[in-house]
Amino acid sequence: MMFSLVSATVLILSTPTGVHAQIFALACDLYSDICDNYSNGVLCHGIGTTLHYDSTSSRGDGDKRRAAIGCGSENHCSRTGTQCDEYPYASTYDGGLGCYPGGFGGALIQSGATRCANGTQNRLHGQALAQFYRNQLHNQDGHAFGLSPRSA
Repeated sequence: MMFSLVSATVLILSTPTGVHAQIFALACDLYSDICDNYSNGVLCHGIGTTLHYDSTSSRGDGDKRRAAIGCGSENHCSRTGTQCDEYPYASTYDGGLGCYPGGFGGALIQSGATRCANGTQNRLHGQALAQFYRNQLHNQDGHAFGLSPRSA
């Protein structure tokens, strides 16, 4: 069933809403658990595909956002040998149910989705996202970007 949800998302959301200078291509063929969580957030919870990068998230707000949505250090996934994946990402002002805006003045998403995900997928996806922040957003605080799921 989750595969069909991912497939539907790829077809429906191949172009994110709004116009963005940068689009993060979510590699559903590499990170199927992460893509399923994204799909759940967008299709079932009505969460948008526009996020706002927080360049200071590594200084504490990222951890607060993870805890606010249920992905803190003591989460339900820890018992299963998986990792807790959250959408919107804790590295964005939109993450953590919009609870830690850190001075960001724009409208924030006040919803979220979590899922227990394969740890390797979660780590590799996080590395790809960090590389996107560096190379495409140039670590520019508050920069809006879109997400677009892709498969091979």
